[in-house]
Amino acid sequence: MTKRIHFIGFASLAFGVMIFILQTTQTTQTTQTTVSGVYQATPTNVPAVTREVLRAGYPISAPGEVLELVRYTIAPGTQLPTHTHPGMQVAYVEVGELTYSVVVGSVEVHRTALAGTPGPAEVVTAGEATVIHPGDNFVEAQGLVHNGRSTGTEPLVILVASLFTADQPPSTVWTPAATPEA
Repeated sequence: MTKRIHFIGFASLAFGVMIFILQTTQTTQTTQTTVSGVYQATPTNVPAVTREVLRAGYPISAPGEVLELVRYTIAPGTQLPTHTHPGMQVAYVEVGELTYSVVVGSVEVHRTALAGTPGPAEVVTAGEATVIHPGDNFVEAQGLVHNGRSTGTEPLVILVASLFTADQPPSTVWTPAATPEA
């Protein structure tokens, strides 16, 4: 009887782990985007930017919005066009180096903690740029116009949690409004 109870407990645990793996596998999707003007493919036909949705859901408290956890992998030397996002996102640089430029708005970059002491915060405003390193993080508010470049020697990996308008692309290339001639 005891062996049977242990076996049932082990089988239940194994089944639970298997269901978790299947759910994770089913909700993980990788999209390699090479949209003209947004992401360019490298000469070897490897995408310059890979967007991997790790998890996604539609919060009841935010109707019409999608909450996503995304891993971006960006090839060294890739220049991202000036763009905006259809909502807010929090970004954490895991690997690599990002030169980040603000065109319209501002962003506060929090530097990685050293020996338990929080690093300094830096506000980057329109017309300014900064280099973001592993462990640094920032929040992009809706309407922030910015661009970036993977300036390190290894692929840049950024983890992003975003709350975006559902059924919208995750970014839109920004073009300044034409000013009328006098």
